[in-house]
Amino acid sequence: MKKLFLCLLSAAVLAGCEELPKNPTSVQLTASVPSKQQRLLLGDFNYFQSQNFTQVPDAVKKVLELKDVTPASLQAWLEDRVKYVVGEDYKLESGVTLMDRFWQYENPGVFPDVVRRKLGGRIPGLNPILESSFFPETSRVMTVMSNVGSVAYLIGKVEGSLFGMEIPGVGNLPAKSPRIGVIQVGEGLFAASLKGRDLEKEAAATRIFRLATLFHEARHSDGNGKSLVFAHEECPLGHDFAGYNACDNNLNGPYKVGGVMNKLLAKNCVACSPGDAEILRVFQADEESRVIWTAAGVRATSDESQLDGAMRETCEALQRIDPNIVPDMCEKYLKPAASPVAAPAADDSAGWWDARPEGMGLFRR
Repeated sequence: MKKLFLCLLSAAVLAGCEELPKNPTSVQLTASVPSKQQRLLLGDFNYFQSQNFTQVPDAVKKVLELKDVTPASLQAWLEDRVKYVVGEDYKLESGVTLMDRFWQYENPGVFPDVVRRKLGGRIPGLNPILESSFFPETSRVMTVMSNVGSVAYLIGKVEGSLFGMEIPGVGNLPAKSPRIGVIQVGEGLFAASLKGRDLEKEAAATRIFRLATLFHEARHSDGNGKSLVFAHEECPLGHDFAGYNACDNNLNGPYKVGGVMNKLLAKNCVACSPGDAEILRVFQADEESRVIWTAAGVRATSDESQLDGAMRETCEALQRIDPNIVPDMCEKYLKPAASPVAAPAADDSAGWWDARPEGMGLFRR
């Protein structure tokens, strides 16, 4: 009776007493995630489970290495890589704890090239790794999500020590593998607008954006040696994000995973309006534009490419539907197009990184 009375005191309190939706996954939303955000994420999970994939792009199976593509198989793929979600206020630098001073890692001394370049080839310690920020997915000025579990694992490997992550309500989790699976919510995940587009938080298109971002983050829980954690590369000159660690120099990294999931969910979205469908195409094309690998090296961005053509078509379609929904990123694609340059066929096998995770055969010294 007392609880009921308190819940009736105000609408705000009443909303706080409402039961959260059922979590159909094993992913634990920790207490550091505000209840409003938990409600949205649980709604996303339930939306995902309700999907019926009648159209499956070929790339989904290849990129995620799946035999079949169903909500169940994709959920299992996600749950293997994402175990916990922590809130925006979680501080990794204060949450990391030393559990064992000496720890033997698989592929000792072998790191992704971008990590060695950024850290000058030295054993960097905690703060330089945190400051280098290989993993946050940013939209210019805001973080959308981060795989902080991957960072904790990388800290341990470069130090040769085992670190843990102290998570309130969960305990101290040893980072023995990038599959520790701790993902942090950023301010951009629930922003009122993103890439110039106003977002309705419970709309199907927005749910798809958040789900694709979560799958993107899940990929950072993979890899070994040179492919460890699928660390992002610095985008090349001429790219919209030149100078930022916001691109992938491979064909199956986080941006590719996010792109194929966006495309899969958009193709099968029965609740999406034409405008929403076009916006999702823009998001998918943006993910694809971050994949800079080519057989000849990093993809040049000065010439009109196939991807640029797809972006142009999408932006023109958006403008025809309603000029008010055209996102800021479309500005350069609505200018007169340059003549396309055909790319030569080439062997792309080197662009497919080994996704097998380290840490499944650890042993102590």
